[in-house]
Amino acid sequence: MVIVPNRELAIQIETFVKALTANTVGVRTALVIGGDSRDQQIYRLHSNCNFIIATPGRLVDIYNKDKEWSPHCRGMRDA
Repeated sequence: MVIVPNRELAIQIETFVKALTANTVGVRTALVIGGDSRDQQIYRLHSNCNFIIATPGRLVDIYNKDKEWSPHCRGMRDA
């Protein structure tokens, strides 16, 4: 998981991760940022992604609203 301060940096990091793993089969990313569809982001989180790139506000928003995904992130509460 990579937490970044703004959406532009998150998009750049996801682009870099995709380029870095282009020859690797089955690597999935989830871009979790404000301004994009929350439902699509939740779908990506549920699709066994390998990399989560997120801004803090949207990550907390999804963590608080998606009751199916948040139990998998109990360790985040202690961070």
